[in-house]
Amino acid sequence: MTSIGQPVSRYDGRLKVTGAAAYTADIFLPGAMHGAIGHSTIANGRAESIDTAVAERAPGVVAVFTHRNMPRMKPTAPAASPAPTTSAALSPMRRKTGNIHAVLRHS
Repeated sequence: MTSIGQPVSRYDGRLKVTGAAAYTADIFLPGAMHGAIGHSTIANGRAESIDTAVAERAPGVVAVFTHRNMPRMKPTAPAASPAPTTSAALSPMRRKTGNIHAVLRHS
């Protein structure tokens, strides 16, 4: 390969170093919403309950998801191991830093 060990020209390099590059966070789409994911802070813990009342009443909040109300998802592949079709991404019993809730709100 002739490119190994050689400088590579980046078409966006000058834009990035001068601050002129557009990043995903710089793009505004009317009606777009923002999401935030809450993570577990305890390893091998089990959430006995999740009180979402305060988050649901916050201005602009459209939905608060937990393992109890997350929409069902289709399996990703037919050969996948048998798994529940509810979201394992929002589980009441996960490892430390596991996702336990998500909030969707208008900006």
